[in-house]
Amino acid sequence: MCEKIILTEEFKIVDLFESTNRDFGFETDDKETQFYKDENNYILETEINFEVENINKLSIVGKIFSFNSFELLINSSLPKSWNHIEPTLFNVFDFQEKHFQTNDKYYRFIIPNLKNIRFDLNFNRDLIISIDSEMIMYALNGIAFKIDSKECFLFYHYNKLIFQCNEEISYEKFYDMSIIVLSVLGYINGYCPKERGYIFEYDNFSDKFKSFKCNLELGKTFKTSFNIIDGNPYSYRKAYEKNDFNPMDGLEEQLGQINKEIFEKICNNILNNKEFELAFYSLLDITNNTLITPLDNAMFCVVLETLTNMIVKENEDKISWHKDREIKRKHREKLLEASQLFFQEYEIEDFENSYIKNKINDIDKIPNSISLNKPFNILEISLTKAEEAMLKKRNHFLHGRHNYQRNEFQQFISEYRTLNFIINALILKYVGFSGIVLNLNKDLENEERYRII
Repeated sequence: MCEKIILTEEFKIVDLFESTNRDFGFETDDKETQFYKDENNYILETEINFEVENINKLSIVGKIFSFNSFELLINSSLPKSWNHIEPTLFNVFDFQEKHFQTNDKYYRFIIPNLKNIRFDLNFNRDLIISIDSEMIMYALNGIAFKIDSKECFLFYHYNKLIFQCNEEISYEKFYDMSIIVLSVLGYINGYCPKERGYIFEYDNFSDKFKSFKCNLELGKTFKTSFNIIDGNPYSYRKAYEKNDFNPMDGLEEQLGQINKEIFEKICNNILNNKEFELAFYSLLDITNNTLITPLDNAMFCVVLETLTNMIVKENEDKISWHKDREIKRKHREKLLEASQLFFQEYEIEDFENSYIKNKINDIDKIPNSISLNKPFNILEISLTKAEEAMLKKRNHFLHGRHNYQRNEFQQFISEYRTLNFIINALILKYVGFSGIVLNLNKDLENEERYRII
């Protein structure tokens, strides 16, 4: 698919507000207020006198300021500095043109970005599109897909990442979809800018945009070295030039490229499955370009338990000793009846409040030891001995009983990578993925560079 999308006017707005030159700040006619960008933040500087007792009561939320030809409504801000002599400074996190609408419209999200984003390595050809601009012809610079049955594009132009929904949609729904798509892109590629973005509103994409808003509350830019998707066949061939790990024929089909079905399943599960959403975003938070600490392994185990419980719940009939709930109910009743008679025969008091009765009532509850391991059988994930041993350590991590000594750094890193890989494998297999992926523990355990899941 090849499209042509002209964004000249939108890019002018973005570049104007992205300027960090104080001289290009916007001034009101009375010179009382300035609005400018300071590195990654927007600053509103005003000489308006605020008659308040302390800085915590200062607010410009809901106020409209006129800057050149723009009338900007402040949606979110916090005071930065205030006294009775110098101008008052506010950090502004969300602002919009006052007539920006949030009912069903067409929307584009434009994110400034200095790093090139490639779609041709980790995404399958059934996703990839080419979107030309007014001046430049691009190739393989975007993907087309559906979220919640709505057609969307995500593409890269002129150092900017653009997401758009090609159907009318409410602003709230579009914003939620934007966060999901950007997060999934980061998960697959290992990088996605999210510091701030500009959202443009249209009656129709064939017409000029009606208004815009800027949001700095998207979260931190995602960057990690621990993504397991690697669809680059040259890296694979280089790793196995002498000793083939897998036949080279049809390599592109076997490598871990994300196709349209898998991409849409990940996005829609985040949108509609609360447990999957929690696990997915938690994984991104743990692995996002931060200093690795032993606490991360405990957090990985929380994510692991969330995923395994979700999969067990959805496959309860495959795990339970009997599929018929009525038979299981009668079984519990028989056990309760026999136990109560036993208490009476031996004159044991208070059967109703005994832990025996509670145990019988919970007899069909799947034990943690089974719920933790069974999902890997259900999804046909082969675990190494090291990974099986790691599952048995889960409670040690969760309850803080696994303390590393100073000379155990390599063990800690190995366990970090092992838990990370296990969780990634669960997420990918859950949405139907299969193929060759990077083995995160390859360097520490002398394992193969790639694995098949």
